[in-house]
Amino acid sequence: METKSKVLIGTVIALLVVLPLMSKAWAIPAYNGGIKNASVAPASSNKEELQRSAAAWFFKDAEVVTIDGTVVTHLRNILVVDSDGKRLNILLPPQWSVNSEDKVLNISAIFKENYIKAGDTVTITALERTVKNEKGVSISFIVAYEIVDETTNNHLYAILPFNIATED
Repeated sequence: METKSKVLIGTVIALLVVLPLMSKAWAIPAYNGGIKNASVAPASSNKEELQRSAAAWFFKDAEVVTIDGTVVTHLRNILVVDSDGKRLNILLPPQWSVNSEDKVLNISAIFKENYIKAGDTVTITALERTVKNEKGVSISFIVAYEIVDETTNNHLYAILPFNIATED
């Protein structure tokens, strides 16, 4: 196996570990009153460093994309969309605001409360990073930050610890 293939496989494996950690880092814990007799363990600096490295790698060459398609299903934080006959797996940050409502919903609540459901037509704005090896095999990482459900007229915005701005 060539060195470049080994590096690509290593990168894919690292991302399979890091992307779920990134989505956990984006999560905002729910507040439901005071905390009694709780202790908080300090965050691991290695974990934080790994998350920062993965985020830096992703954002370095990420591009803004608009995806029009139909929702097929979702599993945890992955939305499956059919777009022009291709199935795309889109990573969803864990927390979202819907329309102009003053509440924050997690992914499960968005589907449970039918803000989005299978069969809906959606337009998704996302960041995408594609990596291609010398044999022509490519993998794409797509992270959504805005979803417009054309079927229900719901507009969803990801709640992230940063703002995304594009040059027009």
